[in-house]
Amino acid sequence: MIGFDYGARADLFVARSAISRRRPLEYRSFPRASDAIRYVMEELSPERLGGICMEADEVRFDSDGIRKLYESEAYPLERRQIEGRRSKRGSKRDPASVVPAAGDV
Repeated sequence: MIGFDYGARADLFVARSAISRRRPLEYRSFPRASDAIRYVMEELSPERLGGICMEADEVRFDSDGIRKLYESEAYPLERRQIEGRRSKRGSKRDPASVVPAAGDV
C-alpha cells in the first residue's frame, strides 16, 4: 500500500466471539503497525480474522486491508510461513530447488 507508515502506532480490535456479550472485543495497542499486522497474520487463528479492525494513522483496516498490508512489498518485517497460510513472498517454488521423489529419477 503506497504511503502507509508501518512505524505508526496501531490499535487493534478483535471480536472475541459472536456469542459472548460480556466482553465482545479484545483491544490491543501496538507501538508499530508492522507489529500489529504481524500479530494478526501470524498469531491469530483464521476464524478470528472476520471480526477484526486495525486503526493506524486515523485510517481503519479490516482483515482484507490488513492482509494487503502484510503482503505488500513495503512490509518491513520478515514473514513467517504458517501452515495453512502462505505469504506472497516465498510462495513460489524455484523448480531447480525441488528434489525429485526416489521413483521419479
